Amino acid sequence: MTNPKTQGERQLSVFRSWDFDAVVIVLFDDEFRVWRAAKLPVKTLRSHARFVEHVSGHRIIARDELLDAGEDWTELLRAAVR
Repeated sequence: MTNPKTQGERQLSVFRSWDFDAVVIVLFDDEFRVWRAAKLPVKTLRSHARFVEHVSGHRIIARDELLDAGEDWTELLRAAVR
């Protein structure tokens, strides 16, 4: 991410299935360091999703309020790459 306020930089790949229990969202800075990470249950993720017809899937923007709803994994993942 070069600018955390830009929503386009926080858009995740489209979800076409909810056949999982949880997801870990990892956002990187412009030098590919972990900027922010959170583990979220699928129920929480779905509540922030919006279906987009032309891609036949659900779009999710990793906004702060979504990441705040999950378990913070930022330091855990930063430590793993040290």
